[in-house]
Parts: sequence; C-alpha cells; structure tokens
Amino acid sequence: MDAKILAQSRKDNKISTEKLGMTLGVSYKTIRRHIKAMGNVHYIGRGFSGHWEIHDKS
Repeated sequence: MDAKILAQSRKDNKISTEKLGMTLGVSYKTIRRHIKAMGNVHYIGRGFSGHWEIHDKS
C-alpha cells in the first residue's frame, strides 16, 4: 500500500487523500493513517494550493 501511495503522489503531487483512496480502493482515513505511519510524506501548504513532498529515508 505504501508503495502505491508514493507512486500516486509522485505522479500527481496535488492529489487529495480522497482521490488517493478512490484510486486505491480504500477510504481516505486509511490513506491518512498510512501516510502518518510512513513519516516521509508531508503535505505542504493548505487546501488546493498545497502539494505533497516525499523525503527519502536516508
């Protein structure tokens, strides 16, 4: 699941958690829970003007 979230976020860095959930067949709450557990994906900005940033774990 984490790899799919990363792939979709890299493909479209403005994608919403709701749209990610619909794409992956799970709820947006599941997406938020996975993103929080991953720790290397952060949403920068607010609302529609923000974007996802992925920091490589080094």
